[in-house]
Amino acid sequence: MARTCEVCGDPTQKGCTGCTRVAYCSSACQNEHWPLHVVQCDNPGRPITTGDHFVAYHMGAELHSQSMMDYGFLRINDPMEMPLLIDIYVKLIFDLGVRGPTLHKWRTTGTLHAEIVAKFEAAKILAPMEFQWLVQNPQIFVAKAPPGRPTFLKSVDNEDAEMQRRTWVRVGGSATDSTADITRIQKSWSKDRKICFKFFTEVLGTGIPSERSADSCVPFACCLYSVKFPETLCILYYTLIQRCSFDEFCEAYTTSSLIALMDRKGLYQERSVMGPDFETVLSQSPRRISSVWYLRAYAHCQDAVPDLRHLVPYGFGNTQDLKEMERLRLFYCKLFKAELIPSLELLEAANGGRLFERIMKIPNLNASKSDRRFLKRVMDTKQPRATVRETTYRN
Repeated sequence: MARTCEVCGDPTQKGCTGCTRVAYCSSACQNEHWPLHVVQCDNPGRPITTGDHFVAYHMGAELHSQSMMDYGFLRINDPMEMPLLIDIYVKLIFDLGVRGPTLHKWRTTGTLHAEIVAKFEAAKILAPMEFQWLVQNPQIFVAKAPPGRPTFLKSVDNEDAEMQRRTWVRVGGSATDSTADITRIQKSWSKDRKICFKFFTEVLGTGIPSERSADSCVPFACCLYSVKFPETLCILYYTLIQRCSFDEFCEAYTTSSLIALMDRKGLYQERSVMGPDFETVLSQSPRRISSVWYLRAYAHCQDAVPDLRHLVPYGFGNTQDLKEMERLRLFYCKLFKAELIPSLELLEAANGGRLFERIMKIPNLNASKSDRRFLKRVMDTKQPRATVRETTYRN
């Protein structure tokens, strides 16, 4: 049975030369998609490096924490500089075509900074301010900072603690407070305020929400995106955090009015391009989040397992084992990634007990007879309504 090429969409019976999981119609299409697929291929033909993971992340793969460390994101002391580093790497990868093996060679030979500077000096595609910042900050691109420059502590736990302390000062805490002081003070905080502080820490620390758990990504509409959070989303939240106070952000989050806060802070255009689902999720968060958004989070990332009652209306309650559960998750991942059905239509179908019937009407679904039998069985939920997350806790 002919499959669809991952790159151009043409029918094909060919696949990846290293594995058979991804379909390509030609070597040209495979080469174009290879920087992303290489980290997932069963037989890539060479060792995979953090350079590969770093490039693949920018193309849609899952965030790889060690690669973020290797390429300088945890060596930035001023969160205001994070967008500069993001933009430099985006242009290096997409405009200049630098790939994982090259980045790895530069990093391991100690020439990462010099090579990046040389690339941009020749291409002249950086703004003068960006290029000046790049030239003046070689310490960000080396594994060990030079003497006299503050360094991140070696362990991940200490790195997290350092980011939390910087966020603590940013939101109005005292720079002299110890980690124990911060923990003690936060014990009296509401759940909403703790969630917002964690979100601030992630965005200010690495420029992106770092966790793919359902409770972390759904309330801020990060569930709408496959594996990689788009740069536009990261920049939107980073800019919002720079323009509002922590108290303003917490109040907007608690009252489901983050969209209104973005508009007041001059970010109407930036948030509008995120699409209508973005506004829908934030208007429901955090008290009444429809189950379909938890489904999306789980479909995009198997680690983002929500309360299972959110998954029951979509057939997961009828799966017989973990293998079937993963099979159903991957099916939904395909639906969302290819945008084969709007999320709210999926929710409506689940509400009306017509989930299987609605999905079978999707054009070009490419479901085999085995898939159809499986879906018909698990989607026979006999439930009148999909669940809505009803959370009531004291603020």
